[in-house]
Amino acid sequence: MALFVRPPLSTADIMCGVQATAEIADRLSDGAAAVLSRAPGALADLEDWLRGDA
Repeated sequence: MALFVRPPLSTADIMCGVQATAEIADRLSDGAAAVLSRAPGALADLEDWLRGDA
């Protein structure tokens, strides 16, 4: 049976992962801001619906 041992990550590998994670977070944040800016009353409508006022 072969045992696969993963080599340790280099600092460059870790920084690449950190950068990719930051880019994903920025895109998600931008997307959420775009959605919220298009529907300013959406949160209030959702709250009304959850309370049963809609």
